[in-house]
Amino acid sequence: MKQYQINDIFKQLGGFNQFRMMVGAKQFVVDHKTDTIQFKIGKNCNSINVVRITLTAMDDYTVEFGRLRANNYKVVNKVDGIYCDTLAETFRRYTGMETRMPRVVGFNC
Repeated sequence: MKQYQINDIFKQLGGFNQFRMMVGAKQFVVDHKTDTIQFKIGKNCNSINVVRITLTAMDDYTVEFGRLRANNYKVVNKVDGIYCDTLAETFRRYTGMETRMPRVVGFNC
C-alpha cells in the first residue's frame, strides 16, 4: 500500500487528524503485503475496538469491525465492496461514531 492510498483513505474518513480526534483512533498499523490499515478506536455502543480497512483488487474496500480482549480477537462485522463515497457512512453505521466535526454555517458574531 502506497502512502497516497493511505492518505486517500483517511481523507475519505474526514481527514487523519479530525478522524483520529473524533473516534479516538490510535495504534495505526499498515500491512503493505495485504494492503490493510488497522487501528484501535475508542468506546462505542457496539463494543468494537479494532477496525481493519483493506483495499481490494477491485479498487473498493473490505472493512472488518472487531473486538480485541485479552489477546482474543473476534470479528463482529465484515463488510465487502465498500466504495470510497460510502466508507465514512459504513464506519458510522457499524460503530455509531461520527468521523467528521460538524460544520456550523450562518453564525455571525
